[in-house]
Parts: sequence; C-alpha cells; structure tokens
Amino acid sequence: MELGAHVRKGEKGSMVVYASTISRTEDEEDGGEEVKQIPFLKSYTVFNVEQIEGLPEHYYLKPEPVTEPLERIAHGDAFFAATRADIRHGGGQAYYSGASDHVPMPCFESLLMECPPFDRTCRLV
Repeated sequence: MELGAHVRKGEKGSMVVYASTISRTEDEEDGGEEVKQIPFLKSYTVFNVEQIEGLPEHYYLKPEPVTEPLERIAHGDAFFAATRADIRHGGGQAYYSGASDHVPMPCFESLLMECPPFDRTCRLV
C-alpha cells in the first residue's frame, strides 16, 4: 500500500524479529515422504509513527486516556501465584530483591497512574 510517506532523515529504526517454521516435504529412500519443520528467523527494521512524515492524519491521533479504574486480571494473578514467588505488597517500587529472595510490589490501588499499558508490566500482581 502506497501512502506517500517517508522516514524523517537521520531517524534510527528498531529491529524486530519474526520467528516461525516452514514445512518441507522430502522423499525418503523407502519411497515415502517425510514432512520436516524448518525453523527460521526474519528481521525487519521498524519505525515509530512519530519518526515518519507525510502519513494521513489518522495515523498520528493519540488514544483517549483510560478513565475507568484498573481491574485485576484473573489469569495474571493465577500466573504469578503459580510461580510461588514471595511477593510482598507495599512500598513504591517493584523489583526482585536477591538479598531476601522476594519481590516488593506497590499496593494495587497505587498503580492507577497514567502510563501506556506496556509500562504496566507485572502491575496487576
């Protein structure tokens, strides 16, 4: 699809990698066929929309801020419970403490700050 846009001069892209498999059918010595799965990687250079000029305006629109309260995700809670990690709620940061072998986490209610969803890694524990 041709949009007539271009990457701004001097911008640096980020590499992303696509991993998959392809199927190949090979003839065997006994006359049969064997299907082999061959793994492969393909890399691409990608750019953020903010690095591109000339796109239609709808590509630059910012999403509306989320105003509803943050809800716990049951399968997320189940995942972290299954790790059997010692997770202690309270404090202002989430990190692993090797000295005491536990994970301090802020209280759930304090995680309602405005930030993109990808910055909320592990916030629902």
